[in-house]
Amino acid sequence: MAFDAFRKAKVDLAVIEVGMGGRLDSTNVINPLVSVITNVELDHTEYLGETRRDIAREKAGIIKPNTPVVIGQKDQETQDVFIQVAKKQNSKVVWVNKSSRVFEMDLKGSYQNQNQRTAIAAISAQNRFPFSTSGIKKGLINTSKSTGFRGRWQIINHEPFIVIDTAHNPSGLKEVMSDWRKIILKKSNSFMILGSVLGKDWDMIWKYIPAESKVFITEPKVQRALPASQLYYSSRKHRTESILCNSLLDAVMRVKKELSENDALFIGGTTFLVADFLRIMDQNKLF
Repeated sequence: MAFDAFRKAKVDLAVIEVGMGGRLDSTNVINPLVSVITNVELDHTEYLGETRRDIAREKAGIIKPNTPVVIGQKDQETQDVFIQVAKKQNSKVVWVNKSSRVFEMDLKGSYQNQNQRTAIAAISAQNRFPFSTSGIKKGLINTSKSTGFRGRWQIINHEPFIVIDTAHNPSGLKEVMSDWRKIILKKSNSFMILGSVLGKDWDMIWKYIPAESKVFITEPKVQRALPASQLYYSSRKHRTESILCNSLLDAVMRVKKELSENDALFIGGTTFLVADFLRIMDQNKLF
């Protein structure tokens, strides 16, 4: 359906994101100008494999013959997997330079710097569409405005500070919590509303959640939701206090009773909970 919509819209350029893995994903029928593999982390292990090398092999399935592939993360554990597949496909491997310069952008969150570097490397690797540095700068500073993109370190309010983020696996939440810790150092109190879907390694994720943040637990309104009670019991193995809530709205209203101007609130744990919050926020003036 997406491909048909792009065809009917006669788009000049489409960015096609793999749903899961790559090798067997339905999006892998295309012949792209450039393939991009952002990183390799332990996620969807029940389908993609138990190790990062297993997952790298699945992701390497999007490397196409005579087509450059941009790799956003270079490490000893997985790099030879990509090198071997690219060699068989006669494809050039472009490793993203983590020290290359970044430009100002309207997407916030420190992790966006590496995302930006990867995007610029992808643009540079293809040769069909001309581009300029000024064009890249204009695009980056207007990404949210141009696309309506929401949910990545999106600041909802400043006093109190309220931010939402869709990071949903250990590696993603580790990065996001690094930014969150910097915020709460300057605040009187900090609160978090968390939910999840099934299959996420919360025993690992809880290690990154600041102990000083008061956690309210709920669940997103999707079939794959991890029951809030299960996430609550998981939390009790790692922290002394968390609060089980009946719904996201219940969690928000409970937090509001405690939230003052110099406090901070984070909402996340899964894309679906963030989407639920945005729907509620669009319908009601919550803060």
